[in-house]
Amino acid sequence: MEGAVLWQVLIVIVFPLGAGAFLFLYNRGEKHADDVWKAVNAIRADLTHHKVEVERRFVTGEDIEKLRRELLEHLVRIETKLDRKPARATS
Repeated sequence: MEGAVLWQVLIVIVFPLGAGAFLFLYNRGEKHADDVWKAVNAIRADLTHHKVEVERRFVTGEDIEKLRRELLEHLVRIETKLDRKPARATS
């Protein structure tokens, strides 16, 4: 008879408590994993925003080289025009 009472206690009290504890811990871990993924996605969005901001604020090496060439061409044209003008006679 005592064996039957022990099994009844196990079936009615211990097993449901164990299952409940397992589900509680499992769901808690799932919520924690969701929080981690939310944080990862937030960091990813911040990084993307930062990349766009950097591209908007800073120039590339190609742009600097293009600007340097354009300025050099313009200065050469000015120099050529100055060389073609006759020197003014000073009195």
